Amino acid sequence: MFRPATLLRALAAPARQILLFPQAAAVSAPSTLLIRRCLATAATTTTTTPTTPSSTPSDPTTPQTPSSQSATATPSPEKKSNAHAWKYHLLRVRRRAAKAAAAKAALPFHVSRTPSAELPVYTLAKRGGNKKLTTIKKIDGDRAALGAQLAADLGLEVGGKGVVVNARTGHLVVEGHRAAEVKQWLTDKGF
Repeated sequence: MFRPATLLRALAAPARQILLFPQAAAVSAPSTLLIRRCLATAATTTTTTPTTPSSTPSDPTTPQTPSSQSATATPSPEKKSNAHAWKYHLLRVRRRAAKAAAAKAALPFHVSRTPSAELPVYTLAKRGGNKKLTTIKKIDGDRAALGAQLAADLGLEVGGKGVVVNARTGHLVVEGHRAAEVKQWLTDKGF
């Protein structure tokens, strides 16, 4: 019989995994991660050593000496999960979105967040790194109004070079690497 630590080492190496468990090749990556986590928690749990009949006194009235007592393993602290931190992060994002709902209703545009709750603001370098652009994606509503307000607040020109709306993709392209400024501006607007 394998000990949990041996199984954990066997699953950690891909070559051993194929040799020990040939059916593991058909198992998806999330399943193997779940198996590894289960084995890791099994490896961290402690067990007590069973007492043998020779080590226990035959007469219950006789006192036990410290040397005759059976030794038990001290429990090790369990690893804490970070699931609560992720739930708290999502709760903060939802509260922020609910609090800023009134501000969003007054604006003629809306910028949706990504599935990981980040703002869809990306930087891009073209022409060998000489042309730097910042792109805002996931815009709903009046893109021209968003471009005009952003240009006015950041001190850029609308149209020509400062802020341009890509008609084909619907993205807003800002000249220069201004991702931090644009993200701060969108956060201040309540997105």
